[in-house]
Amino acid sequence: MLSNAEDLDGIESNSVERLIATCILVHLLDPEKALQNWSRVVKKGGQLSVFVPAEPSILLRFFR
Repeated sequence: MLSNAEDLDGIESNSVERLIATCILVHLLDPEKALQNWSRVVKKGGQLSVFVPAEPSILLRFFR
């Protein structure tokens, strides 16, 4: 399925078992709207997995 990450009007509320977003949130014009839509479409008890890169990470800076 292809959709706009910020505008999920074509997807019913509470219809997705799991939504995975990797390294995309920081590139969106309206990340708050995206998070609201993602939360809306994920079923109660479903999973919303969001990975936000933190480079350079604290651990990486520590080892340098």
